[in-house]
Amino acid sequence: TEDGKSIINMGGNFYLEEPAKDGSIKLIPVVNVKGKFSTKTQNPDGSITLKSLAVKVNLANETPMVLGNVAEGVADTDAVNVKQLKSAKTEVESTDHSVVIKERQGDNQQIVYDLAVAKTKLTASKDKRTISAADKSNHFATGDEVAAAINTATAAARTEVEAGKNVKVTS
Repeated sequence: TEDGKSIINMGGNFYLEEPAKDGSIKLIPVVNVKGKFSTKTQNPDGSITLKSLAVKVNLANETPMVLGNVAEGVADTDAVNVKQLKSAKTEVESTDHSVVIKERQGDNQQIVYDLAVAKTKLTASKDKRTISAADKSNHFATGDEVAAAINTATAAARTEVEAGKNVKVTS
């Protein structure tokens, strides 16, 4: 070539240009009448045979390369581009904060979400007559916590009259 790069004829009019320093490879394809990539072989009798083309790149232990200008895949066996991958990402949110969301990375580098109902703790006041929740809305308390709160408040309720403590005399 004019720039001194080697070009390999892969059969017919399909060429593979020598890799550039950045690892990119220029493919110059033959396209058949159906728009499919193929290689063209001239047979001894003069006829031409078109063969399906499979492009494989093996750069083991080499600098990774970027395949640019990849069209959006449509069929199950098509490649996808980064835009398609980004749009396939799932987002999980709880706008009312009633669900706690934890995420971790799975064995295959996927994101795994663990969803749990948001909980709150119940606390008795100093005199144990009132019970309050740490989180005021969209949280729940367990049955055990509710039972303990009721039992605490009930035990603190006064059932006898004590002068100056639970009776107010007005005239």
